[in-house]
Amino acid sequence: MPTGSFSDIKALHVRGRICIARDKSQKRKEFLTCGADGTVYLWSEKCFLDNTAPEVVNIGEATSSCVVWKDEYVYVGCTTLNLLLGTEKKIIGRTKIDELGTNLSPSLIFGLDPVAVDVGDKFLAAAGGDFSVKILTLGAESTIYKRFEMSADVLSVAISPNENFCAVSTSDGKVSIYDIMEEEPKRIFSEKVFGDTMPTELESPRVKLAWSRTSEELYVPSLGAVKIIDASTWTVSSRMFRGKDAEYEDFSTLAVSPCGNYLAASTIGNKLFIWRTSNCEIISQNEYKRICNLKYMITDIEFSPYNGRTILLVDVNEGLCLWKNALPAGLGDIPTTSGLVTEANQSNIYNDDEDDDDDNELVMRKRPKFISDEADDANDGSHPEVVDIDEDSRMSADISAIKKSFGYANTGRLEDFGFGVTEPEDPESNYIEKPKEYAPTTVTKVVEYDPPTIPSHFVSGATPSHNTQRYLKWNRYGVVRSYTEVDNNSIEVEFHDASIHPEIILDNSTTNYRLADLSDHAVVLASSPEEKSAQSELLVIHIKSWDTESRRWSVPLPAKDVAIDVLVSNDVVCVLTWQRNIRVFTITGSQRHIISHPGPILTSALYGDKLSVLSVKGAEFFEEYQKSKRSKATYQYSVTTYDVGIRGWMGLENSVTSCDLAVTPGKCPLWLSYSNTGQLVTMDNGYNVRIKSPAGFWMPIFSPSELHDKSDGIWPISVVMQGTSRQFRYLYCKGSRHPSLTTKQVPIIADWRLPYCQADSDKSQLEESLYLNELQQNIANEIGSSTSEFNSIRSNTILKLFALACKSERETRASEFASFMSSSKGIQALCNYASGFKKHVLAEKVAQIGRENMKDSSIPLERKNNASAIAPRRVSMKRRTIEVQPPRTSEMSQAESVDVFEEREEPAHTEEYSQVSATNDLALVTGTPFNRNPFKRAADVNLDSSSMSVFDQLESSFDNPKKRAREDESSQTPVPSAKRQMKLGFSATSAGKENKK
Repeated sequence: MPTGSFSDIKALHVRGRICIARDKSQKRKEFLTCGADGTVYLWSEKCFLDNTAPEVVNIGEATSSCVVWKDEYVYVGCTTLNLLLGTEKKIIGRTKIDELGTNLSPSLIFGLDPVAVDVGDKFLAAAGGDFSVKILTLGAESTIYKRFEMSADVLSVAISPNENFCAVSTSDGKVSIYDIMEEEPKRIFSEKVFGDTMPTELESPRVKLAWSRTSEELYVPSLGAVKIIDASTWTVSSRMFRGKDAEYEDFSTLAVSPCGNYLAASTIGNKLFIWRTSNCEIISQNEYKRICNLKYMITDIEFSPYNGRTILLVDVNEGLCLWKNALPAGLGDIPTTSGLVTEANQSNIYNDDEDDDDDNELVMRKRPKFISDEADDANDGSHPEVVDIDEDSRMSADISAIKKSFGYANTGRLEDFGFGVTEPEDPESNYIEKPKEYAPTTVTKVVEYDPPTIPSHFVSGATPSHNTQRYLKWNRYGVVRSYTEVDNNSIEVEFHDASIHPEIILDNSTTNYRLADLSDHAVVLASSPEEKSAQSELLVIHIKSWDTESRRWSVPLPAKDVAIDVLVSNDVVCVLTWQRNIRVFTITGSQRHIISHPGPILTSALYGDKLSVLSVKGAEFFEEYQKSKRSKATYQYSVTTYDVGIRGWMGLENSVTSCDLAVTPGKCPLWLSYSNTGQLVTMDNGYNVRIKSPAGFWMPIFSPSELHDKSDGIWPISVVMQGTSRQFRYLYCKGSRHPSLTTKQVPIIADWRLPYCQADSDKSQLEESLYLNELQQNIANEIGSSTSEFNSIRSNTILKLFALACKSERETRASEFASFMSSSKGIQALCNYASGFKKHVLAEKVAQIGRENMKDSSIPLERKNNASAIAPRRVSMKRRTIEVQPPRTSEMSQAESVDVFEEREEPAHTEEYSQVSATNDLALVTGTPFNRNPFKRAADVNLDSSSMSVFDQLESSFDNPKKRAREDESSQTPVPSAKRQMKLGFSATSAGKENKK
């Protein structure tokens, strides 16, 4: 049965690794917590009794989740910034506990962030991200330190209580022990004790080492047990601490009680255990779960300085919790700061069930006494009094006490028949092997299935809700900030473009708005009560309204339909609720759609009339994405897009589309938004940004290679495409995953980058530029924008790639680039370039590709030109009076006027008109036959070079020049005089056709 209970969870720091430090000298009853957000929290007893806030102290520019406290000094790993030089230092800073945050002096300096630290009376040990461990002698005038290198990332360091040894655990599974009393640290033990880990992963075990109070044993977390390294022989002992149903659990953190009699441990599955160090007997166990049975891995545990029966623990999701009554009632001693005291003298300020605990204490105390009295009476006092309550249960304790009191040996135990849960004190005894050797059947252990839970809902562009000062929304239009103080709560709305609207400040003391969104037309706010039975209120400020009364309107939502997200565009306001409803309002307050979403809502985004909702699709699945870790649940995510237009929706048959979301293996979505051109954009918690093209596939445009440290984070703002520029705008969060309101940050603008192979080479950069240009053309075609600018850049990029292939003697590749060219002028430029390098075969291939492309595009081009051709204007010429001969009257008298057509202007010279334009746009007049000009003679067919296509001319240009000159002389024909032509208002109808007498 689980032992004890858990208190309410207090929020602290930011998501990531958090550590706990209490005074190792046991003089003060406070403790510290340190994360990666540049702060250290000082917790006193009043924080839990009176529910007051801890003291928050800023330390340097950033902290690295490692802190230790000894007497009056605190040592913390942090980053300091020299404002004059603009340089940063990664240090172990020392400060006094009463002057925390001030007078920070560097004790040790590292090249990368410090990752672990420990301190004793004489030595300070710290490890950095550069695989180095440094040992500094305290109190010495010299600052010379001892240093040794490790073979992998350091996970933890631990100095023995006698300060003779320093133990180090590394990510390759090794534990190394050094003798630090020597001038040069001597390694006396190094062995692989646990499995490989990945320190960059939040859910990997921390492998925090712990020494026994006598320095005789070192405790090491491992798979299925906590192993013991014997300091007398420097070997891994056969004794170990095991937990029930923990055979496949990776143990992560350890804590030894101040008295040294108890060892507490946690696993990455959040199982907690406490053993007695003398005989590895398990005393209590429990499982840590947060609200809705969500599990967030415990990153550190420690015995409480206020009450020895309570365990402090912190998790990766910014939570601090107390495991109350972790040590059960009935123990003869309780670990406190003053050593061993009786339980009657120990006050339990965290006990919620005092009456039950008192009853348990009475029962547990009376029962051994009763057994002892009975035993003394029966044996006439020949046997000593036995008060043994250290068994696994009360029943076993009573039976063994009775048997011992009557002089019987402890034989016939259940352990002798294979039912034992603890290991014997003598590892060489044969009773362990007997059940294995003579067991008639194989007992299969049934492990309880722990179903995974889907990720919880989050608001894209907003920081966590438990922060007192946070961003309700940060997007491409502006910022909405929320300030929560004791006597004043306010909301500030600021637009990036001040010409849209000046800053808006609202009092939030009574309304308690926790959700927000803004566009260049409106600002929307909503309250989100934690009680699901409460009522949300929606407030919309229409800044583009032309009348005063419509500038602000509000509406309460129905009870039990609490808002979880709000979105606004230029036309609609969308409210997503806990009941999975999507409520659509017009921007002036009219209610329109009410849509029930068929799945869990993780997050959402809005652009115009397109509302996208992210959900989980199907059940969980497992995959091996990392060899050093076991499989964990992975989900397939789906984005459902609704057309929530407020006009004309009744004429649509289906306005709902869905697509799968691309996510990095082992990651989950962190942000969903739209670009300024209406393309869906997403980012996972691995900081991989992807954009969905109009063609329907996801493209990675940003990778986490921009991160300088594993504790840093990226906060996305927007993805913008302006002209030919492609930008991703974000905030760089140092030592945190979320931006802080206390520091003003400037957004960083990064260009889209595709993860091409050999990204630094000229070829890859040109290929990337070509592909991104084609993506922009695809987007421009979808939104109906002009692509002329993109076509010019694309042609230049293809020409550069063609030239690069020619220089590298890759003619087949060069001809392939010719097939990418869409214009005849571009093909001609490629042919000219190939001819300049005397690559005649390549030039012929390029000309052939041009002819094939022209032939393939002739049919759709003709259809396009026919559809867009302007009908010729019909004109009537002045009637001429002529003498009509009687035999020909029937033929000429049918019309008194001659109708002709004035066609579009064309070049007057045949040679100029014969050239093919870049776009091959020729005005072709087809369809109804026109009246023929009776005065125009039939033109002779001229097969000179002017009637040849541009590709035939290019191919013929490679023939013998002398032969071509003779052919040109023989093909010359006299041009008829213009005076012999009839003076009619006709213009040339086609090239090579002229009126001759």
